[in-house]
Amino acid sequence: MTSGAVLQGNYNNIPTTTIDGTQALFDAQGAATPVTVSVYDPVNQTTVNANANIGTGTGSANTSADHLLMQGSIANNDLPITLVLSNVPAGNYALVAYSVGFSFNSTYEEDFSLVGATTSPTLTVRGQTSTEFIADPTLVRMTSTDPAHRDHGNYVMFENVSPAADGTLTLTVTPQSTNLGNVVYFPPINALQLVKETVPPPSLGLSKTGSTWNLTWLADAVGFHVESSASLNAGAAWTPVTGTPNPITAAGSTSITATGTTQFYRLKK
Repeated sequence: MTSGAVLQGNYNNIPTTTIDGTQALFDAQGAATPVTVSVYDPVNQTTVNANANIGTGTGSANTSADHLLMQGSIANNDLPITLVLSNVPAGNYALVAYSVGFSFNSTYEEDFSLVGATTSPTLTVRGQTSTEFIADPTLVRMTSTDPAHRDHGNYVMFENVSPAADGTLTLTVTPQSTNLGNVVYFPPINALQLVKETVPPPSLGLSKTGSTWNLTWLADAVGFHVESSASLNAGAAWTPVTGTPNPITAAGSTSITATGTTQFYRLKK
């Protein structure tokens, strides 16, 4: 069965009731990866064992994938919890964190912060209770950054993030609820997804002002060359376009003259 904001059919399940040190992770196809996850104590700068309350979330009686995804939580007794993903290969990623808590007269206001190559804006949100999720088992993203106006849902996503120079992504979740009810299992973290993002290739734009044609490119074309050809056939001759940087160093444009014949343009690196 597949589940998740980004559909996935294979998860790394915690087999016991304790996250014991550093856990090696497998990818969505079940293949081993260099990535590990651990609960981290930023004050003493050590990996710690953390209680993992298996069976405390939405329940496993319903075998739907989304119910099982929200089953269980890593709780820290109303204290901030820090999770570190290590040995993350260089690249751009999306990190998804799911959060559904007990239904014990509690509310789950919490702040999510992520540090990698850069520090992402802190998401100030309110997680659902298991009763709310079971009544309407829909994945609801939370994106708010204003503590006075918290989105209410069951997952957050940090997009276009990359690991720090040491290969780590550090997620810290800080409980902010003043309505603790009958439980101290705050903040609830049910699951994580780390998804590799594919960066689309740069493209050229073409516009016309009067009788003048303008060929444009954005900053993502830095390092490329603009070339043109009268044909797309195999063996076609491509030549640099006069008036364009060689290579491109910043976003820009150039004017081209219509000749009455077909002409093709491309970015080449």
